[in-house]
Amino acid sequence: MKQRIIDLCKLSNGANIRKMPDNEQSGDIYVIQYKNIDFENELLDLKSIAKISSKELKIDPRDFLSEGDMVFTGNGNKNKAILIPGNMDLPIIATHHFTVISKVKKHEIIPEYLALFINQSGKFFNMASQGSVQRNISKENLSTLEVSVPSLELQKRAASIQELITKEKKITQQLIDNRQRLMQGIINEYITNQ
Repeated sequence: MKQRIIDLCKLSNGANIRKMPDNEQSGDIYVIQYKNIDFENELLDLKSIAKISSKELKIDPRDFLSEGDMVFTGNGNKNKAILIPGNMDLPIIATHHFTVISKVKKHEIIPEYLALFINQSGKFFNMASQGSVQRNISKENLSTLEVSVPSLELQKRAASIQELITKEKKITQQLIDNRQRLMQGIINEYITNQ
């Protein structure tokens, strides 16, 4: 069965923040910026996320993101839905550079599967994009995406497989990095002993 994404969740724009934090660590709200997205692994890079003071923002607490919500990057060629993890110790918001996907109807679709489906929708994004040089997928474009909604059991299986693929990619990258360091050490040793 197919359903429009807008019938499965709420789409909204991220917060308009006038003064962007520069790796600020003294605030009480996390702010997701474009630089915090690990596009290779389709994850939020929690190490680089900045904080901002709630005194500087006038934000409705209902705009805070929670586990299962997503941020969607609609600009450029990296159109990805990134899940918000549940292990955040402070409230979190996204900047206006993102479309926020929230209030997923979990009795119909699990957030992990919805993110997976969105991230596999390159053909739709190519057709729906605005802009000739740099692709732009607006909230309105995204709202027309038709999502294939299998049973919850199949959604969970697909999400589990994707999670395993992501873990495998990380391990493979760690192995490559270790081999490069080993090779560099061998070369440095060889050069030093010459």
